[in-house]
Amino acid sequence: MPKKKSSNKPHARSFHADHKNDINAIAAEYIKAREWSKAIDAFALKRPSSKQILKQQVNQIFNQAVNAAEQNKDLDSLALHCQLLALDPNHIIGMRNFALLLKRSGQYQAAHHFINKCLAIKQDCPDSLNTLGTILTDLGKNEEAIKAFKKTLEIAPNSSNANSNIANQYHLNAQIDLAFIH
Repeated sequence: MPKKKSSNKPHARSFHADHKNDINAIAAEYIKAREWSKAIDAFALKRPSSKQILKQQVNQIFNQAVNAAEQNKDLDSLALHCQLLALDPNHIIGMRNFALLLKRSGQYQAAHHFINKCLAIKQDCPDSLNTLGTILTDLGKNEEAIKAFKKTLEIAPNSSNANSNIANQYHLNAQIDLAFIH
């Protein structure tokens, strides 16, 4: 009885697992280097083709990212947000949360980049506009910050966050009369 020839080819399943591990390693290096867009692009290579699986992964990763942020595990949450945005590049809440995490970790230019991407998707989102204003404040762009807060208040006049933020900005600009209005 002839012996079966052994093959040195990896099984498709192990190749797929190795490929995913390689992608994770590459994305992890980009995350370490704070190259967020490249990390998102790397994770996008793992995007499932099934819409049902994609939806499940988006929900699962979003919840994990929020939980990590709530526990002040910012680097873990940033990595999870990269995965989330790779799966769903138009996830408004995820994009805004990502910008807020970047801001919280002092990465104001990156935060500005991602909140602008968020606003490119939904330009009249009051929460995103308010976040833009706080990021602009951190960047020392006070007049632009006031414009962002004003635009927020045009859309959501009762926004306590935007009213507080614009009052603070006016106060920082020594415009006390305007600060008291808000």
